[in-house]
Amino acid sequence: MSLTPPKESVLSRFKRYVEIDTQSHEDSESVPSTAIQLDLLKLLHKELLELGVADASIDDNGYVFGTVPSNLSSGETEKVPVIGFIAHADTSPAVSGKDVKPIVHKNYQGGDISLPGDSSQVIRTSEYPNLEKRYTGMDIVTSDGTTLLGADDKAGVAEIMTAVDVLIQNPDFKHGTVKVGFTPDEEVGRGADHFDVKKFGAEFAYTIDGGPLGEIEYETFNAFSAELTIKGFGVHPGYAKGKLVNAIRILADFVQGLPADMAPETTEEREGYIHPYIIEGQAEKVKIRMLLRDFEMGEIDKQKETVQ
Repeated sequence: MSLTPPKESVLSRFKRYVEIDTQSHEDSESVPSTAIQLDLLKLLHKELLELGVADASIDDNGYVFGTVPSNLSSGETEKVPVIGFIAHADTSPAVSGKDVKPIVHKNYQGGDISLPGDSSQVIRTSEYPNLEKRYTGMDIVTSDGTTLLGADDKAGVAEIMTAVDVLIQNPDFKHGTVKVGFTPDEEVGRGADHFDVKKFGAEFAYTIDGGPLGEIEYETFNAFSAELTIKGFGVHPGYAKGKLVNAIRILADFVQGLPADMAPETTEEREGYIHPYIIEGQAEKVKIRMLLRDFEMGEIDKQKETVQ
């Protein structure tokens, strides 16, 4: 069956979306955690309406929902489950998402990829061997090396929007009812907090987010975070003997004490981990943030005990 192409390609949409700064913020108590996320979420609401999604909505917390109605007969529609596709609009607070410059490396033919905005930033095939094994001959999109790209998860956002475009452009392509949803604050662990499951109305839903092309994940881990603040005692180094308490040294001992076999770099598949990922502060006071991950809640409890 020959399909009418979308009004805008997935690549074009993706490049537009990543140029909109949508970083979330871990310490914010607002919903969404940053107002800038609404710039993209409001745009997605507007674009869904323009595509013909009549019930497209955005709530006070920034959640965008919409429906592509079934084009099956009423009897057929009743037999087909309502499915949903979900993606998050925010990007990680760890790296800047402002002034993103997407670079398209057309017809990639292997080898390392140097990012033009920062010569020290190189995507090396020795570190990512699947780059050559699976993606030779494809177009690769990166940032210029000075910012995060934001493919997590604006790639998913662009894919869903393009799929909606294709379905609406091709009324003869038969499908059941399709729900779409875009959320804020996934990167800070609060994306599901205000998700109205009943309003969304899908019997089964898929998050369009992840890694290798074609991969489907059917379960995910329990995700917790931990934060530790260490307060030392500041004294001028010239008069410090017997007085100075260096919070950085205490923190170094703490990190060294975490089990080496309970780290992302030493685990795989369903093995859990503790991942220190942010340290900030000075000798008098330092703070560390950690991610706790495991598929089994009992193992999460053990991780909590380890940290404590």
